[in-house]
Amino acid sequence: APVVGAEVTGSKNSDGAYLASAKLTLNATDEESGVDKVEYSLDAGPYLAYDKPVVVDRVGRHTVDYR
Repeated sequence: APVVGAEVTGSKNSDGAYLASAKLTLNATDEESGVDKVEYSLDAGPYLAYDKPVVVDRVGRHTVDYR
């Protein structure tokens, strides 16, 4: 079965909020059949093809779904 993981990086303030921007990096593995594609959705938007890290630079809380 495929396994998809996410890592968020960037500078944070003392409250743990990201300053200026955060970078989302997704990775996927499937040792049996390989990975055909990875998609992500930012803030309940449409799923988009993931092909490079995504930079989120809008102020506020955000949600990311991925598959």
